[in-house]
Amino acid sequence: MLWTLLGIFAGGLALNLTPCVYPMIPITVSFFGGRAAQGKPNQLKLVAHGLCYLMGLTLTNSILGVVAALTGGLMGAILQSPIVLTIIAGVLVLFATSLFGLWELRLPGALNQMAGKAYTGYFGSLFMGLTLGVVAAPCIGPFVLGLLTWVAGMGDPWIGFLIFFTLSLGLGLPLFVLAIFSGQLQRLPRAGGWMIWVRKLMGWVLVGMAAYFIRPIIPEAMKVILPVCVALAAGLHLGWIDKNQASFKLFPWLKAIVGTACLVLATIWITAWFIRGPGSHGIHILSRPFKKP
Repeated sequence: MLWTLLGIFAGGLALNLTPCVYPMIPITVSFFGGRAAQGKPNQLKLVAHGLCYLMGLTLTNSILGVVAALTGGLMGAILQSPIVLTIIAGVLVLFATSLFGLWELRLPGALNQMAGKAYTGYFGSLFMGLTLGVVAAPCIGPFVLGLLTWVAGMGDPWIGFLIFFTLSLGLGLPLFVLAIFSGQLQRLPRAGGWMIWVRKLMGWVLVGMAAYFIRPIIPEAMKVILPVCVALAAGLHLGWIDKNQASFKLFPWLKAIVGTACLVLATIWITAWFIRGPGSHGIHILSRPFKKP
């Protein structure tokens, strides 16, 4: 479970690098700085506003996780149906295509205007956290909806809360830290094509989740072949096929590392399968079901 939560936290961190969230960093830092400048001591007020922001963000997402888990629990037996599992996997792939740029998730204009309003006082910081998901929905929405589908499949409210609380910490913590140490803002890399690359990375995560859901209803050999194909495709796409570039020199190395890691993972899976034999569960260690704490 610990590794799962660490992965969720890393996913929240990565969402900060998407085209919808990253440009909000200077806005968020300026907002916190303005609130702190209204009185003394400034640093303490900055921390208080940052905590309100994190509280709003975690509250929204944690409620979503609990509701999804409760709803999923009502469907317990239905989720054993091959048709339902196929639909879930199809929905995840559909959301992944949005992150790949094939279509855009758009919200009604009224919601965007409501999220864009700035309120004064600590409620304003709380409101910013509550509505971050609305503002950033075109980028993080498909990933969050895919995660909600996964949580609904588990049907445990506590795990649903824990997963989305961890995701919120990963998403909100960098903004909170940057707001407190706003002098470091100029060291951040400039926005550019690398954010599109991160968005595609999130898309491949959803494709991997779809492969996980579909495993109980596919032939034994496909339980290995499918994740291997996903890892190979993700590695080639993220590492070399994608042509997005960045202004910082480490980005090509990052692409190569991620691409190579996916290829190595695929190689480990297929090698383990051949060593153990086609009739065995060659990747059972890496794909065992999520266990309750």
